[in-house]
Amino acid sequence: PEPIPAQTIQPEASVAAVAAVATTAAVSTQAQDPTPTPAPVEAQPEPQQAPEPTGSMDHLAIIEALSGARLLSEFNEIVARSTIQTSTIKVEKTERSLMATGEYKGGQTITGTLDGGEHVVTIRFPVSESEFIEGLKSGQVVQAEGKIYRWSGALKQANLDGTNARLA
Repeated sequence: PEPIPAQTIQPEASVAAVAAVATTAAVSTQAQDPTPTPAPVEAQPEPQQAPEPTGSMDHLAIIEALSGARLLSEFNEIVARSTIQTSTIKVEKTERSLMATGEYKGGQTITGTLDGGEHVVTIRFPVSESEFIEGLKSGQVVQAEGKIYRWSGALKQANLDGTNARLA
């Protein structure tokens, strides 16, 4: 902008005019700077990801992968890789399956340790197997075909759908 001649400016306005010219000069100098200074960026730590499951995994490997997962999408992806497998469960308790649907509604659930390891799991069975499951005692070992259908992060516990329960 062109400076305003001093003779046309009132004394009170001259301070404002000088300030406006100075501000305009400062702003236009900043606008002409071709290399803006980037804002400082703090280094963010890389989030640790759960081990990537590959191919067919046994239930114990899936449970280990689920234990290390952090995101719901990771849990869902790992659970989706579960296949029907024969497993053994050392019975801790049996109870009626709650909130089950389909063939498992009204069935029985075994809670126990999986394949002689340290992981506690639940495996629910259809109504057709209730009589056998109800007759089990704590400490007995049961063999069954099962597939992990859900992971309880709060309990660090896999839930399986099972069939063909029998004493091991």
